[in-house]
Amino acid sequence: MRAPELITDEHGLSALAARIGRADRVAVDVEANGLFAYRANLCTLQLAFEGQDGVEIAVVDTLAVDVAPLQEVLGEGGPLKVLHDLTFDAELLAGSGAPLGRVRDTSVAARFLGHEATGLGSVLERELGVLLDKSMQQHDWGKRPFTDAAMEYLAGDVAHLLELDTRLCERAREADILEEVEEESRHRARQAGARLLDTQPGYTRIKHASTLSTWVERAILRRVCMLRERLAESADVPSHRVMPSELMLQICRAKPDSPRAFRSLVERRRPGLSAEEWCEAIRRGVEDGDVPEEDKTYFERPTVAPAFAERRRRREGQVQAWRKAEALRRGVNEQAVLPGHCAHAVAHVLATEAAEDRREALSRLAGLGEKRLALYLDAWLSFQELE
Repeated sequence: MRAPELITDEHGLSALAARIGRADRVAVDVEANGLFAYRANLCTLQLAFEGQDGVEIAVVDTLAVDVAPLQEVLGEGGPLKVLHDLTFDAELLAGSGAPLGRVRDTSVAARFLGHEATGLGSVLERELGVLLDKSMQQHDWGKRPFTDAAMEYLAGDVAHLLELDTRLCERAREADILEEVEEESRHRARQAGARLLDTQPGYTRIKHASTLSTWVERAILRRVCMLRERLAESADVPSHRVMPSELMLQICRAKPDSPRAFRSLVERRRPGLSAEEWCEAIRRGVEDGDVPEEDKTYFERPTVAPAFAERRRRREGQVQAWRKAEALRRGVNEQAVLPGHCAHAVAHVLATEAAEDRREALSRLAGLGEKRLALYLDAWLSFQELE
């Protein structure tokens, strides 16, 4: 295995793309600076592939060169991309103009094969006896130049991925679940791309925001969140470094109406904040009295009739019992038979659709794949009716 090659210009990247295009598989990993910047930037792209003289590893400095020339090889028409837990990588690459296509996720394979711990270090150690260096997990990858230790660490994340993929694929093929692994990998890549198009306002995503009891409190949250984002962007730091979300929720409930009241609430955890600025945001939220009409849907939980809730619960019980029995019959992990998101979706269709419409509705569910539909569709349709 060669020492990693550092790519910092378009000429080097174009030459790398040509070499990768001739490979059957390429291991992919990325690093970002989300712990240190307002918006996580794609800082490095690590690639490993079989060259003429063995495994070649390249580290692309994505702060120095645009990844656009890799769009073709990283997309659907390029070689198979092997990643471990691809969601974060797929989101960053799609946002940088090089969306992933034709992927296989070794974390999915490990999970479907029964690994309880599916982190890359755990899987590498169990499958290959490789101990992964974790010393730079919280490193600021926006820093330049790279040290020798940083280059070694970056190379380590992809150095063994192809061998790991080979090992897991052999086991998955023996268990007859390789197609399921690949379907779930494709589904995760599609979902990561779809998230980039999501327009849901950020303040409605804050954990436990829905626990705020009045619309005034939610209106305050909107205003203080706007202030937090502005301050974080100005300082180029993650939003939570300005103020943690749980503290913002406390502010929304307490509604401090003076700088003194504000400081008494936050000074111990976030000293030095401009109390007047935050009080102005709180005042404007109180004055708003409500969130914009189009945002209310993110807070309102749909009313579910007790009878329907019970019907859905029973359908979920049917699906879970069937999945467990099918996993035992095939001698595979339950997640390989039906991942959790698919199990919930199947149960929902069976609970909501009329009998004559279920076949078509089930056939449209994302993430099931042709093999599962061929194997299981008739079994789902034969589930007993519920009174």
